[in-house]
Amino acid sequence: MRASAEFLPAQKRASSSIEFNEKLVYHRSRPCGTIKHPTQPKAPDELEENKTKLLNLGVIVAVRGSVVDIRFDEHLPPIYSVLLAGAEKQIVIEVLAQQNAHQVRGIALTPTQGLARGMPVEDTGGPLKAPVGKAVLSRMFDVFGNTIDRGAALSDVQ
Repeated sequence: MRASAEFLPAQKRASSSIEFNEKLVYHRSRPCGTIKHPTQPKAPDELEENKTKLLNLGVIVAVRGSVVDIRFDEHLPPIYSVLLAGAEKQIVIEVLAQQNAHQVRGIALTPTQGLARGMPVEDTGGPLKAPVGKAVLSRMFDVFGNTIDRGAALSDVQ
């Protein structure tokens, strides 16, 4: 049975060396290790800043028509995430399946001309997004949210 430092008599707690954010764990009245306290959750604006700083980069393993296999060493992007590949990041790939712990399979939504094994792929961290708002009414868009009706560019959309 394990007991944490908070359940020990005051004299044992006072003599133990408990550091900030750590709790000394006892087993049969002997210290056997430490447990870190959970930290407070970050504010939403801090999380957004961290997302922009962290890039999840992968490498193309295979290209078969519009089906692309990509290897990620850090962490796998979730299904339906958008990946960008190519020299100017003009090739858009949507993740359809996670093959194993390091590889995903996606479908290219743009022509795959110029894709080759070993090319870098960037995870955008989210799914395809469509513009919304009053300016969208009676307009025509492609699957990526770009206007195709030769109208003015959208200004106040989310």
